[in-house]
Formats: sequence, structure tokens, C-alpha cells
Amino acid sequence: LKDTFGSFRLERCDKQNCLVPITFTYGIENVGDNVMEITKVTRIRSSSEVNLIGIVENINIGVGESTVARETEELDVCVEVNVETRVEVEADPPQGSSCLSEDTYKLTIDVPATPPPTNSPTNPPSDPPFD
Repeated sequence: LKDTFGSFRLERCDKQNCLVPITFTYGIENVGDNVMEITKVTRIRSSSEVNLIGIVENINIGVGESTVARETEELDVCVEVNVETRVEVEADPPQGSSCLSEDTYKLTIDVPATPPPTNSPTNPPSDPPFD
């Protein structure tokens, strides 16, 4: 589907759309025995570190409750993709020390092999077209 040569890249010229929106959903659950206020959610991917606290649906979660942060990004699915994302969360109870947790998400997109041509090649002409 795509090949890269030096500083040029060749792409298919049909209706294939390689950039696809992917929504990453990070679940945060209060498994302790205190109400918690989420104070920090950081996403680390490659060398990029992004603060996600602004997209957390509910920063105050009770015992046994959960919330999510969702972000959408376009990924090129016409090439092999291996994305590793680490999310770090910090939350504070009404009294006591902060709680820290982190998790790692892995996303892999494998590109299928190119199928063989659908039509068999024709035989070369038996007589040259010109004399």
C-alpha cells in the first residue's frame, strides 16, 4: 500500500483511506475505601507526554465508582503500527496521602500481505504488429 524511497512516499490512488480515527479510552476505577479526587492524568506515548485531566469525565469518584478519559487520534492503518501508551493517574482522598497508579496499553496493527493479481497475464502476441 505504501512504500518510502529516500524523501518520497508512494501511496495507493484508489478509494483506500489509510488515516482512521482511533479512540483510546482509559478507565479509572476507585478500588479503595475512600472518596477520591483525581488530580493528575498523564498519557505517555513515544516521547510525547500529555496532561489528560481536562478530558476526564468525572474527577470526583466514590468508592467502587469509575470514570474514563477518551482521546481520538488518527492512525495510518496502511502501515504496520505498534503503539505503546502508558497512563499515570494520581488521586487524593479527603485525608491522607495521594494514591498513584499506572497502566500500559499496547495497540498493534498488522497489514495483510498484498494479494496476487486477479487476472492471469496474457500470452505475448505471435505476430509483431508492424513490419
